[in-house]
Amino acid sequence: MSGTGGTEELLQWLESADSALSQRGQDRRDALRASLVGTVVRRRRRRRAATGLGAVATAVAMALAIGLGGSGPAVAPVPSGPAPAAALVAVVRDDDRILERLAAPAPTRVRTGRADDAELLALLAAADRPTGLVRIAGRVELTGDVIDPLPLVDAE
Repeated sequence: MSGTGGTEELLQWLESADSALSQRGQDRRDALRASLVGTVVRRRRRRRAATGLGAVATAVAMALAIGLGGSGPAVAPVPSGPAPAAALVAVVRDDDRILERLAAPAPTRVRTGRADDAELLALLAAADRPTGLVRIAGRVELTGDVIDPLPLVDAE
């Protein structure tokens, strides 16, 4: 059996396999075949009925929607003829300053490393930043005044 055939190929294969089975095996196979063929036929009928029922239900729903629509159309009629040009065209302009507004600031020399409290406060004072050292549960954090805020973008 090649595995690509349909019901006919399966039935032919089963008929050719008669010699390999005992009488009891043949009887069992025939009982299984009858049961399986009945199951396949019932499932096919159910599937076809469900497909047909779905089509009928859709047609009935459409007929009811059209028939019970009321005295007039639910949506105002669309005027025939050309649409106004303003409705068809949207003007998109280039913004020459987009790179200036969204570009990251130029990198500055940054000193990295560890600093004790006095050294950090001295660095903040040299950078004209307010004191922003806070100790919480053994951790040291900087206040929001010390950190640079995000640059505001012009709302044009």
